[in-house]
Amino acid sequence: MGCSVTHYWEEHIANLEAKLRVVVDCQPASESMIRLIDGNPREGIIEARIFFFDENAFLDVIERVSIREGEPPRRLKYTYHFQVDGEFVERFDYDPKLPEPLQHHVNRPGGIHLPSNRTSLKKAIEACYDLLDVIRNDSGPDDD
Repeated sequence: MGCSVTHYWEEHIANLEAKLRVVVDCQPASESMIRLIDGNPREGIIEARIFFFDENAFLDVIERVSIREGEPPRRLKYTYHFQVDGEFVERFDYDPKLPEPLQHHVNRPGGIHLPSNRTSLKKAIEACYDLLDVIRNDSGPDDD
């Protein structure tokens, strides 16, 4: 008898949180942020918000994931939306319904959509840290 589907979701979330801890000081969610699609226990949407330093900079994470016994979880679709001080900074998307080359793309302010390679959550977080460095250096205190 195999493991329950719930076990696979718990394992996927634990692995995701472990990977996040390598990049950011991420505390595990007190409750699961998984929403099953149409009652299908093998396909769901994971939603999370990752804060950077304070609540003024965060990355909203939405991943549609498929879980199959004996296979690694597959991201079917994702959006990583980064905001600082209430302003949209950058968003990484994968939507297989879009035509190539925009299936993987980066959105920037002003309606700019750039083709991109597939982005992992870890790479998205690293890009957010890089963008924060630029934003904080550009908007630092003025010299008197």
